[in-house]
Amino acid sequence: MLKDHSLVAENITFGYQKNLPIIRAASIQFQAGQITALIGSNGSGKTTFLKILSGIFHADQGQLFFQGKSITKKTQYHYKKLIGFMPELLQLYPNMKVQSVLFFLAKLKGCSKNKVTEILDQVDLQKHAHRKVKALSKGMQQRLNLAQALINSPEVLLLDEPSNGLDYTSIISFYAILRKLAAGGATIILSSHQLGEVMEYVDLIAVLRNGHIILHDHLSNVFSQANSTVETIHFYFDKIIRPEAFAALSRQHPELTSVNETGITVALEKQEIGRFIVAAKEQGLELIDLKIKHKTLTELITNIS
Repeated sequence: MLKDHSLVAENITFGYQKNLPIIRAASIQFQAGQITALIGSNGSGKTTFLKILSGIFHADQGQLFFQGKSITKKTQYHYKKLIGFMPELLQLYPNMKVQSVLFFLAKLKGCSKNKVTEILDQVDLQKHAHRKVKALSKGMQQRLNLAQALINSPEVLLLDEPSNGLDYTSIISFYAILRKLAAGGATIILSSHQLGEVMEYVDLIAVLRNGHIILHDHLSNVFSQANSTVETIHFYFDKIIRPEAFAALSRQHPELTSVNETGITVALEKQEIGRFIVAAKEQGLELIDLKIKHKTLTELITNIS
């Protein structure tokens, strides 16, 4: 089974202090050729988990596997050569020129200098190759940050809040690069607390909460679940609702509230709508209109226990 997934974490537990774990028995399988967004609020452990996946931190308990093989002290060197890591903030020699920085990093990673020209073009920094790092805008520095992560043609690409500092046009270009890498078979994992931004561009989402992976699914499945769940329905009837009719309906749905003299608001699943209309009719109320408000994807994920 492990060979069918590029990167697997099993029961990963990690803490900066003894008996105070940040990550608690987290297990997940990341698929090659897919972009996965690791979603969580600030402080949920996203950066910590990425650093464990990158080999920067070593789990207190649990195990990582890559292409079916356990990552151990003996194999981690080979594994790290196949990884690209883009931290949220990267300090890159402010007085060096962009091209010089990448030449230096290419040498450290054992890559050809010829790769630098290709990467500069890929991240649209070729026009700024001879500018000093400190002269770059924040968005350009983020592109340089991405460039250093790509320079070794990684099979696993880990990105921590990668779109910080990018404008909308740059974000589209950025994800186009990631999509091309995924099409080539790379496993791409990026962290974000901005669900609304990433959901347009990723294949899967993994939700990290209180150190646990509480959801890991294809985005299309999560959308389907969101669209099948109703948050609130406003029913409008043909006459004033009698107190005894309201009380009878409230016994079935305690959260029911009144909109006005002829309206009722209640939270229902879609399959319950018809039954509620029948129950209202039994109380002498004929439906004349209803308005449905669906849960958003963000609300759905927030309410997962």
